[in-house]
Amino acid sequence: VVDGPDPAARRVTELAERMVMAEEEESPGGAAQLLLRLQSELAVQRTLTAHSAPRPLTRVVLMAEYLGLQFGGEHGSDALWLADAAVCAALPLGWETHDRPAGVLYRHVLSGDETAEHPQWAFLRGVGRAAAKLRRREHQQAEGAY
Repeated sequence: VVDGPDPAARRVTELAERMVMAEEEESPGGAAQLLLRLQSELAVQRTLTAHSAPRPLTRVVLMAEYLGLQFGGEHGSDALWLADAAVCAALPLGWETHDRPAGVLYRHVLSGDETAEHPQWAFLRGVGRAAAKLRRREHQQAEGAY
């Protein structure tokens, strides 16, 4: 979870947490609205970073595969914004990196939690799962309406 003085990071985190809670409470309308707001907030952050460091599509697609996001074919490109956000994800406040022979280790300074994966990636993977579940539910409801 991102917190601290960065208001944009706090807004994104709050929106994502509210979206997941709405999805768990089976409130698809509320979850869908929050997902759109989260996508908009992350788009602003990605646009700001893209000016200084554009990301190649191949890198975004590889990240989407790594995160387990469904895209292409019947899924379209709706989930690629999450992969793009993961590619340019800043280290959340409270986390630091430690180089080691096996690769980078991420450590939270307050809790002492350690992970070999960027801490924001698991968060975005969870948002992707919640969004996919929401899309499936909306699709099922649309099929039932016919």
